[in-house]
Formats: sequence, C-alpha cells, structure tokens
Amino acid sequence: MDFLSKQKLTNLLIIVLVIINILSLSFIWYKEMHRPQLPPPQPDRENVGRFIKDQLNLSDEQKGKFDMYMKEHAEVTQRMNDEIGGLKKEILIEAFNANPDSSKVTTFSEKIGKIQSDYEKFLYEHFRKLGTVCNPEQKEKLKNIFLSSFRPKERPGMPPPGNREGRPRPDGPPPRQ
Repeated sequence: MDFLSKQKLTNLLIIVLVIINILSLSFIWYKEMHRPQLPPPQPDRENVGRFIKDQLNLSDEQKGKFDMYMKEHAEVTQRMNDEIGGLKKEILIEAFNANPDSSKVTTFSEKIGKIQSDYEKFLYEHFRKLGTVCNPEQKEKLKNIFLSSFRPKERPGMPPPGNREGRPRPDGPPPRQ
C-alpha cells in the first residue's frame, strides 16, 4: 500500500471512530434525560408512628390513644386526598373538552380550597389531640419532631433551598462548584 492510501484509510478510521463516539454520547445523554425520576422514598406511617412513640417513650395507655389518633388521621387524610384527586381529575377532563367551561374549573378549584382548608383545621385538632396524650416533656419533644419536618430539604442536583443563586449560606458550607 502506498503512503496516500494509508493516510486515507487512517483518516477514514478516525472519522468513523469520531462518529461512533458522538453517537454513543448522544445515546447516553438521551437515556439519562428520559430516565424516569423516582420520588424520594417516603417513610410509611407505621415506621413514623413507631419512631415517634419510641422518641417520646410513651406508656401503654398513651400508645393506645396515640394509635387511635394516628388511625383517625390516616383515614381522614386518605378521604380528603381522594376527594381532591377526584376534583383535579375533573379539572383535567375539563381542560381537554372541546368547549372547556372555566366556571366549572373555578368551582372545582374552590372545592379543592375548601377541602384543603378543612384539612388544615383537622391537622390542628389532630396535633392538639396528640399533645393531650403527652406529659409536658413529651409534648415538647413531639412539637420538635413535627417542626423538624418543616426544614427545607435538599434535592439532588439542586442548590440548597433558599440559596438558588449559589451564594454561601451563613449557616452552612459553601455551595459545591
């Protein structure tokens, strides 16, 4: 083989390898972008209830009342979530109607707001009832457990909450580079 044909073959091989690399990287990128995002695992109610009871060191009598209130909470929450889900489904159906009626959407939205308002009032009563089960020391621990659930949570790949611009937080480490 003469020098010119060797150079052409080498150039052709380099071009083919570059194309294969580009296609491989494109495939990997595409698969990553279309990978289903799984929600973070949520602790189940039973484990949460067990954790709280262990942290509070409840007596058997207290555990019975606590379990009763937690069961009531689960039932009411499920019922209200089902109602809201049904109304959201109606809003979605209305959005795809040939002639959508915005007054229906307003009505559904108001019903969702009313259910959410009722739920927040129910939560208040639920927390109050749980507090009545506890002695003052346990009540303070219970309050702190519930308040800790309101701390902002970091999501993978996102800057920490309250720090969207990437500035260092006064109460934590500097953002990752």
